[in-house]
Amino acid sequence: MLIGGVASARRSNWSRRLSISSGGTFSSMQAVAIRNLVERLLAGERQADAVRQILLYVRTRSYGNPLIQEIGHFAAHFDERDRGLVWKRVVNFAINTEFQLRLNIDPWKTEYPPDRPLMEAALPACLQLMGPADVRKRVGFGYDKAQRALARGIPKIDQVTANGLTVREEMTREERVVVETALSFIVTPKPIRAETMVCEIAAALLKNKLLLPDERQAFLAIGDYLSVFVIAMMHQTAILFPGRSSIKLEASYVIGPQGPAINVSGSFKIEDGPRFHPGAACDVLRSTLNPSEWCEPSLVVDGPGIHRWMTPIEQAPDGRLRAA
Repeated sequence: MLIGGVASARRSNWSRRLSISSGGTFSSMQAVAIRNLVERLLAGERQADAVRQILLYVRTRSYGNPLIQEIGHFAAHFDERDRGLVWKRVVNFAINTEFQLRLNIDPWKTEYPPDRPLMEAALPACLQLMGPADVRKRVGFGYDKAQRALARGIPKIDQVTANGLTVREEMTREERVVVETALSFIVTPKPIRAETMVCEIAAALLKNKLLLPDERQAFLAIGDYLSVFVIAMMHQTAILFPGRSSIKLEASYVIGPQGPAINVSGSFKIEDGPRFHPGAACDVLRSTLNPSEWCEPSLVVDGPGIHRWMTPIEQAPDGRLRAA
């Protein structure tokens, strides 16, 4: 807790502002409890349950922010996910990547070519992974129009092979350019940036009057602790993949030329295909955390490259990652 009069003055200041914003009374006793948890974090206390309670509270008071909703949903359902922002990105990546492997890479394209259901799922998945800005840049018109053109174009496709595209009936120029664009790429989804996530959590607390404007910088200063909490929470979450086995999110650390980092990625393997499979993975959360500072020594080995943790990990009381 903050010491003596400082804590009392800060709490009084917060109470006065909340009272004004809510018509003279506290909005709820729950808000008072969450504000108390925020104060304790700002005062230096480190409790994982406090962070979880804060994330659960703001997920339903996010003012439409999908990232805050997603992190809050992870706090509520971290064992497995069958919907949400991260789930959608990982599943779309897996569908798009499997389609491209079966379409273009030996021996998949000759022995295990993509079937029509996979193609019909992969093309919209590619567009969703690209996002509005990239779609407009590549096809020359807006995202919604591109989605409609793709929906009209897919039924006109007769066959797709590594040698090209044949159609059942003539496509319009817009339909063809969107279909050919969606056929051309393995698209990796943009990861959540840990720094952005922390800023969005602070913004949600400010909007809910649970953080004072002059406390924002102090809250951002504990961003690394919050990021480690989310990394530990996401690690080994099952991403349920329709019609296939689940994909596990895995935390990892990277030692490379761009500096050390701790990330979370979703990786998968194609089940029915050649015995050799290099696998594929996409980062869903990316940080600039230094593993030597934010991991207990037993979790870190020397040497460059990506090092994945295959066993459970958790956040220790001192804030670092450790084996569970």
